[in-house]
Amino acid sequence: MPHQHIKPKRKRATPFQATRLEEVLQQTHFPSTELRLELARELGMTPRTVQIWFQNRRQAHRAERKRMPSMRSASGGDQGGTSGAGERGGSASIGGSSDGRSGDEDDLLSHDGN
Repeated sequence: MPHQHIKPKRKRATPFQATRLEEVLQQTHFPSTELRLELARELGMTPRTVQIWFQNRRQAHRAERKRMPSMRSASGGDQGGTSGAGERGGSASIGGSSDGRSGDEDDLLSHDGN
């Protein structure tokens, strides 16, 4: 039987890591490559793990917004229009893209794509 590679068990972020990542999330949902590298060093994580954590949080945020459409319409938010519009909120001025891309397209770019 050939040697099979067994993936290591998934590890959750520690409370310290989660707190620090949440602090950064309050500033931007799309941290730059440099910021992800800095966080990875600071928290003892890989840059890819940091990137995936932010992807997962953005997706959870989208799912939460989708579950509560009454809050969106009551706040004057999405009144029709295209889905995904405004996903980035004000993050474009913090380092996000302002070229009209939406969703996680930045995450599909290479790691040094920022």
